[in-house]
Amino acid sequence: MHTQNRISQIVAVLAGFLLTAGWSKATTTVAVGDSTLIGTLDYSDTYTENDTTRTDGAYNASGEYDVENTYGNGAESWLYTGNGPWSINNNTSVVPGTGYPGDSGSGSATGITQTGGEAYWGLSYGLRSDFVVQSDFVYSNAATDYIGIGDDGGNMNAGDGLTVVFADHDVLSLFNAQIGTVNLSFDNTIDGTDKVWANFAVEFNLNTDVLTLYADESELGTVDLNTFDSGAFAAVLDGSSNSAVSVGISGDVNWTDNFQVGSATPEPTTYALMLGGVALLVLVARFRKLA
Repeated sequence: MHTQNRISQIVAVLAGFLLTAGWSKATTTVAVGDSTLIGTLDYSDTYTENDTTRTDGAYNASGEYDVENTYGNGAESWLYTGNGPWSINNNTSVVPGTGYPGDSGSGSATGITQTGGEAYWGLSYGLRSDFVVQSDFVYSNAATDYIGIGDDGGNMNAGDGLTVVFADHDVLSLFNAQIGTVNLSFDNTIDGTDKVWANFAVEFNLNTDVLTLYADESELGTVDLNTFDSGAFAAVLDGSSNSAVSVGISGDVNWTDNFQVGSATPEPTTYALMLGGVALLVLVARFRKLA
């Protein structure tokens, strides 16, 4: 009887763990290396200022657009069309009077991108067919944020690519240059009444042609490209659709930080449930043996 009571206590403790750890989410911004959605990082950029290529306020400086962290992969520079897509700034050097929401809590004091109008930038990729692209953005009803893939990194007009659009007033959609923009059946959950820091991420599983969208690392929904819009987006994907990844932002003066791309991990609740289940089985087996 004592052993049975002990097992019941263990089950109760583990159930509490699953209800807390399993649903614990990062909030608003995600520093490089802290993502619960990415297992192995392939590239990242914290846009941190330095004394040479990324001085405060730098724009189109030599070396400014070299991707910061490559994790043993080949060196890359940000791809873009026209002039440089952004300047390097920080909390205290942003354009005044533009509604900057203040410190993000994840490194904005040491460097962020500042854009005016519309800007897109990307990097050559092609490392995986199931991967997550993630970034901090300042989001509002006066701005639109973008995460995309395709072989024309830097302008999101690749014929074999697609872009996830986190538009103003909570609207989510997919864009392809040949198809146009098609709204999704679920919405963004971030309140854009005022400019706020937010983190958006997309898992691109090109093995199954399924996308998973996240806001502040909470799942917003999935899109099966095989059936969405009668399969039109799945039809444009090909073997080079993962050859570049891109992010972008449009609206008035705006800011981003903490770009990261890498392997997809199980959804946080799934991962916690798996670990908790294994621990429960081991402990129950151990106490039965002692009984």
